[in-house]
Amino acid sequence: MIGCRLAFGLLSIWYNRRGIMAREIRETPILFGEDARRFLARMEERHPEPPEIRARRLRNYEFMKKAYEHGMAEKRAREAANGGIDLWFDNV
Repeated sequence: MIGCRLAFGLLSIWYNRRGIMAREIRETPILFGEDARRFLARMEERHPEPPEIRARRLRNYEFMKKAYEHGMAEKRAREAANGGIDLWFDNV
């Protein structure tokens, strides 16, 4: 187990030196002058969502909502069967 941790540590150092791992997030620049005017004008423009994309988004939302509700129903059933404890998850 210790060898595995050592290997992971060395691998992460190697990746970081090569610039493969994520870098820290830079501060958001403040816009002035013409850049600020262009940004505000772009924010004022409306870009309506096409109906087919809206339908796909709502269909995906409903699918995920049903999956979540189904999973929660299973969790509640496991809790009811085991006296309020769900053995599949750590209840810390």
